[in-house]
Amino acid sequence: MFFFYKIILMSSSINMADENSSNDTDLSSSDDDSIPNNIRFWILLFLDIPAVSCTIFLLYHLLLKRQLRQALHNHIVILILINILMCQLFDMPFYIVFYHLGYVWWQAPAFCLFWWLMDTSPLSFCTILLAYGSFERHILIFHSNLVSTRRKRWIFHYIPLCCVLILFICYIFCTMSKYI
Repeated sequence: MFFFYKIILMSSSINMADENSSNDTDLSSSDDDSIPNNIRFWILLFLDIPAVSCTIFLLYHLLLKRQLRQALHNHIVILILINILMCQLFDMPFYIVFYHLGYVWWQAPAFCLFWWLMDTSPLSFCTILLAYGSFERHILIFHSNLVSTRRKRWIFHYIPLCCVLILFICYIFCTMSKYI
């Protein structure tokens, strides 16, 4: 569902770029839009509600059941779900309001920076987590002796995961500092 959102949003950003290049200031609709804004509004609204509920349901079970929470192979999945939930709760409502109103409802530089951050950061972080998760899954399957003791789990699972989180947070702050 999440990637279906992005397909709709990517087609809208292409259309908005075309409209900006033609010096048209009204971004609410265009004759060459493949999907009208009111249809995009209803599609995103009807998809976002079940997507948020499914993500919360999955996180609820992964976080509250001790056996699932402690399984090493679920840690990346939990982080990806938290990341996607953050995107569903912060990024998608902005697009939904934009398609409903036809304009950005709060046109302030701080809001634009926040929206840009909420639009790009979760997707970038999800890509990094998937890449790290594939390496970790390889270790968990083919080299399970590397996580057999508590010390090895810290060295080969928790510390690299924390390093990935810290490096991404530093990347976000460095990127934001260029625009502030």
